[in-house]
Amino acid sequence: MRFNSESDQGLAIRPWKNSLSAQSEVPFVVSRLEDAIAIGEVGSPSKPVRHGFFSIVYVTQGKGTYYMDFEGFPLVPGAMLFVNPGKVHYADVVEPMRGYLLSFPEEFLSIDPSREKAIFELAFFQSPDREPVATFDKMASREIVDVIEALHAEYLKRGNGYFTVIRSYLHILLVRASRGFRAPIVPRTESSAIATTRRFRSLVMEQVRTVR
Repeated sequence: MRFNSESDQGLAIRPWKNSLSAQSEVPFVVSRLEDAIAIGEVGSPSKPVRHGFFSIVYVTQGKGTYYMDFEGFPLVPGAMLFVNPGKVHYADVVEPMRGYLLSFPEEFLSIDPSREKAIFELAFFQSPDREPVATFDKMASREIVDVIEALHAEYLKRGNGYFTVIRSYLHILLVRASRGFRAPIVPRTESSAIATTRRFRSLVMEQVRTVR
């Protein structure tokens, strides 16, 4: 079932502070995908959502389709989807899903501007040249799950310095994801407005520490 794009007109963007995820003490949350689906965090065909923060969906079991701005991507074991802020998205589940949902505002990745640029490139966020989905074979999937489960355990335990550990695990996850990325880069025509926006963002990340 596809969402009617005409209904998108009144779908407000839900900021991090108003999300269910924001109940966490740290600007980051990792949860079981089946739980997130049950409470509507990833949306449904009858109730799509639009968030003002990033999300990563990783599937370990089940089948369905994930729609982002009305384009469908397969939800199958070994699939990882990257959802940018502002995207209308929802999961259309065919078989019961299991996996993980990671959500965080942009500033959570920002250790320093130089590294932030590299991290966003690894994550395939805000890139018009890549499909926002990565797929992994069984061996790579095991490595991905190991990292997410370690991150999840740290998130639940919340020992001393857990904020730094969680962010480090997230960076490791993105690097591992980039290694396992098998889908080809699909060249797309980029408008001058998009190109200018991308260049502006790059300059901000490079010079924010020195240029006010």
